[in-house]
Amino acid sequence: MTRIERLELIAFGRFKNKTIELSGGLNFICGLNEAGKSTVQLFIKSMLYGAGGGRGRGAKLRDRMIPWGESRASGRMIIEKDGVPVEIYREFGAKPSEDVTKVTAAADGSDWFGAPVSGTEVGERLLGLSEDMFSRTVFIAQDSAALSGGSDEIEARLTNLLAGGSETVSAAAAEARLKKRIASLKAKDRRAAPGEIDKLEAERRSLAEKLRDQEKTRSEAARIRSEIAALEAEADMAEKEKTRLRALELSEAAKEKAERLKRLDACLAEEIQLGNSRRFQLFKHKIKDDTSDKIHDLSDSIDEIESGAYRLGDERDSYARMAEESAKRAKLFLIIGIVLAAVGLCCAVLGIIFKTYDLLSGAALIIISPIGYLITRRKYAGILKLLGETDRKIGDTRRRVSELEKELSKALNRLECDTVRDFDKKYADYRAAEAKIETVRGIYDNILGGGDYAQIKAEADEARKYIIEETPPPNMDPRRAAIEAERRRDTAVKKITELRIAEGRLPETVPISDIENNINSIDEKLEEKRDELEALGMALEGVRDAERHIRSDYAPLLNERAGEILAAMTDGRRGDIMVAADFSVKLRDDSAPDAKRAELFSAGTYTQVYLAVRLAVAELVQNAEDTIVFLDDILTGFDDERAYNAALMLKKRCTDKRQAVLFSCHGRERQNAEKIGGINIIEIDD
Repeated sequence: MTRIERLELIAFGRFKNKTIELSGGLNFICGLNEAGKSTVQLFIKSMLYGAGGGRGRGAKLRDRMIPWGESRASGRMIIEKDGVPVEIYREFGAKPSEDVTKVTAAADGSDWFGAPVSGTEVGERLLGLSEDMFSRTVFIAQDSAALSGGSDEIEARLTNLLAGGSETVSAAAAEARLKKRIASLKAKDRRAAPGEIDKLEAERRSLAEKLRDQEKTRSEAARIRSEIAALEAEADMAEKEKTRLRALELSEAAKEKAERLKRLDACLAEEIQLGNSRRFQLFKHKIKDDTSDKIHDLSDSIDEIESGAYRLGDERDSYARMAEESAKRAKLFLIIGIVLAAVGLCCAVLGIIFKTYDLLSGAALIIISPIGYLITRRKYAGILKLLGETDRKIGDTRRRVSELEKELSKALNRLECDTVRDFDKKYADYRAAEAKIETVRGIYDNILGGGDYAQIKAEADEARKYIIEETPPPNMDPRRAAIEAERRRDTAVKKITELRIAEGRLPETVPISDIENNINSIDEKLEEKRDELEALGMALEGVRDAERHIRSDYAPLLNERAGEILAAMTDGRRGDIMVAADFSVKLRDDSAPDAKRAELFSAGTYTQVYLAVRLAVAELVQNAEDTIVFLDDILTGFDDERAYNAALMLKKRCTDKRQAVLFSCHGRERQNAEKIGGINIIEIDD
């Protein structure tokens, strides 16, 4: 019994790690258009018969098989053969030479055929069908051409199913004897006992393999010796590189020590240069923390007092102008008083003479005229007093300014500064130099790093003898590079040791001429045996010519089986099918006595007849227990009743020993499958 149990699309077309479990009986694989049904069909056929050549159609198939962005397709198929699980594993590259094929027992991984197989051999041996036979019989597509034109292989298989009669007894016996002798010379397949030619070929292959092994051993020994020489050169180069890098590492370390000392000396020289100037030392020893504040306070006080003196000067000028104006008014009032007194005197005299009121007016004028003068004179005296006080204040201010200027001049002279601005500039320079000295000291301490200057100088002087002119490339660490060179040398030495051990383990060689002489002797024997086999083949062909006339007898058997299937699909309404030797099909209709070609009936009827014939051929060309049928959308052209009846027929004819796989993208077929029940429904997607 043969049936497919599992499909594993590891990397095939659009699928990655897709597993499909199949059961005995009818399996229904469904999915929408472009879901991948065609890819699954291609996978089944490729796992059984390979992918053909690397050109033309074979190249296009490989383009479909190999996933986008990858260089290989791969998959696994588990087939139960006579109760034993067999694993088919294949990888497909861009061309056949890159393909890998393994057929093993799933239980223990042993080679199923006992020798490597490739191409179409897998399907031919497991199913007993050639690739063409597989496509023309058990792989049935809705849009494939109907059987026509005959097939020698199909005819032969169908003829072998006919029972032998008295007319064939002698021919069958002769054929059996010839086949027996042929079998003793050459096994029909790998399952049969090997014949004399097979044994000679096996012996020749063994000698050829031994010859190849000898040549391979010699080649391997030469390769090992060549690789050892290359590794020894590499190890020597790595050792020299390590020595050079170690010297470069010491040189760089010595340069760092010399540079460190140089930077320390530079800091000391800069500090000495900054701190030993006369101006710096003058400010360092004579200036105090509050010196700058005192100088600026004196300068500010002088400025403030002088500003007050300017204000007093303005005030004095104002008083002087007021005094001058007051003096002028007093003089004016004096003149006016004299005039008024004269007028009053005249009025008084006239009043006395003429005894009138002019006497009183004159007296009043005489009294009033000195009053204005006295008031003006008094105000003038007050202004003169204020003017005197202002002059005293101005004098005091000038004395205070003189004292402060002397004190400021003394403070500036101590620091050899001419002016406060000169002091500010020199003091700022001093503070900047002081800050720079502090910075230099910080840099010095940082470079020193808590070490001792004398020791650092001694180490730098000692290290100078290791300095070389070579400078490592940018971003290169000589120490790491030296470690890497040492690692390369150690790796090369280790590989040399391994290669010497491997060379010692190589098989001993024998003279190649002895093996070649044995091969020539076997070739002579093979030529004799093959001549005999050819003669036996010609005799067998003569016997077969005699029995070819019975091949037409397969038609009744095919017609009977196809009619049985058609009747099952049509509830017995149709079943009289006639298939000619060229596989053209005729159908007898109840309304007419003569049979008509099937294509003259309705499309639905023709499709039913075609399906019945294809299924009949598939069953007849396979052993009953090896029947596996694949149907691709075969029910598409059926109406609902025909589709249901066809699905029901397939379900009834497919048992655990007779497996069928139906592909469809139509929901109707799935509904029918669910309604009938007992069908393994498999949904696939991208």
